[in-house]
Amino acid sequence: MMFLILLNSQTASASTNQVPPSTVPAMPAQNAPIGVWQKWAEIQRALMQATNWKQVLVAPGCTVSKLNLNMVVSKGGYIPAGIGTDAVSVTGKCSTQFTPSTSPSPVSATSNTDAKPSSGTLASSSSPYCPYMDSYSPANVTSGVACVGTTTVNGNPNYMAAAYTFTASSGSSYGHADLGTTSGSCIAENLIASETPEQTLTPYSFGEVIWGPRSFAAEWTSTWWQDNGGGNYTDFGTACGSY
Repeated sequence: MMFLILLNSQTASASTNQVPPSTVPAMPAQNAPIGVWQKWAEIQRALMQATNWKQVLVAPGCTVSKLNLNMVVSKGGYIPAGIGTDAVSVTGKCSTQFTPSTSPSPVSATSNTDAKPSSGTLASSSSPYCPYMDSYSPANVTSGVACVGTTTVNGNPNYMAAAYTFTASSGSSYGHADLGTTSGSCIAENLIASETPEQTLTPYSFGEVIWGPRSFAAEWTSTWWQDNGGGNYTDFGTACGSY
């Protein structure tokens, strides 16, 4: 297994001279003071940067070709605007024999804003297209399968992941996966994290973004956006699941 690990300059400065924490505390209340949120974000970023992702990203039949740790600045929603946290972006490929073992448990959703309309039809409850997820919700979308679900990092099962696998028999798609939340109807309303940088997917390769840990229940979304150049994107569709 080969990893190409990229660490952007914003991320690298976050944990300078800090002792990495062993756990991230529960997220502050949505209306907590901004200083409380900033402190939580510092701990979250320090642990993400200290994590051995080569050990975390192991699943039968799956290989990782590229991995990037990048900072995500919130535009609002549950996390106040301007708060920066870290996400991990992954590109790789899984064999069709790999099947995650569990299915999602429904929970109540929260309300968010900034609608991005898209939808997908649910795929089968067992899917080879949800790498590194414990519980998952897949959907058949344009030229592939989108999947959203939970994943375990450093023993904490409350991290979220959004993935897209390109399943066309030929060609490619250049773009990124978005992890978000919605207030219902499988409409991606609130962006949580984007796969960075964008990647070119060939048949049966996947792009994925992992972020967390979260401490609130929502309907979570995974959307693949194909970059057509010039700021023009095509929405391939969305997978939704309540966690």
